[in-house]
Amino acid sequence: RQVSRATMGCSGSKGGAGAGGGSSESKGPAEDKVVVALKSKRRGIFTSTRIDGNHTYVKKTFPKSPQARQIIARALKNHFLFANLRPDEANEVIDAMRQRVVNAGTVVIKQGEEGDNFYVVERGMFDIYVSSTKVSEVSDGASFGELALLYNSPRAATVA
Repeated sequence: RQVSRATMGCSGSKGGAGAGGGSSESKGPAEDKVVVALKSKRRGIFTSTRIDGNHTYVKKTFPKSPQARQIIARALKNHFLFANLRPDEANEVIDAMRQRVVNAGTVVIKQGEEGDNFYVVERGMFDIYVSSTKVSEVSDGASFGELALLYNSPRAATVA
């Protein structure tokens, strides 16, 4: 099996894409990249806690190659959740993504578990399983993992 790289804000396995930190160069034919985009923990939308103006937001930025930035930007532009972002907003999202290298066949997300990342595949391929049955696959430039974040629900599928 091959090694994969993922850029996170998200993460990946069995192939993938790279967008965030870490090396973006392949270490030979036995390695692929996975770009994992939007590595952020799930957060509630509503709160009864007062947010005072004394807290400062600290923007996290993870270095990426121009090629990785293009892959993530294209994936965001083609995704219904991100398609209408202004360029400055899209760049904020891209900046927040980090890369993760994973071995081929590694489970990136598991059906039924809490979702905490959204993934963009830089290079490679991932199989998608629902109840242990392969239902699809994703490859270069594709994204996955947003449903659990969007609906604050458990993962609907396993991606490996």
